[in-house]
Amino acid sequence: MHDFKLEPVVLELERIFREKGMRGHAAKLAKFKAGYRAQLEKLATMRDKPWTSETVLELAAVYQVAPFTKRYPVVPDDKRCPFCRADLAGNNAAPVCAMFADRSLYECRQCARRFLRLKS
Repeated sequence: MHDFKLEPVVLELERIFREKGMRGHAAKLAKFKAGYRAQLEKLATMRDKPWTSETVLELAAVYQVAPFTKRYPVVPDDKRCPFCRADLAGNNAAPVCAMFADRSLYECRQCARRFLRLKS
């Protein structure tokens, strides 16, 4: 279920800070990045992994907590992808990325976009 990745955001911020000559921000981001990577390495060795910031942000998106209310659109139980309109019936069915008591997160096999379906 971990769709959100912090690393690309950090790398883009790093590029922007360097490009704009924001050395102070770049230095603080470098410290953050080092600690973040150390945390990921430590988590990789743990059997019962605790949640990371990515886990919490992903769950916030799945449960549509502001400001993530529009990350995954809620769509009806349709046989077509809400984005590319690919047929999702039969063998082309969108795989479930995560199931919860009241909703499921799906990903289209054609366009790889994700969407939610609520259970009634």
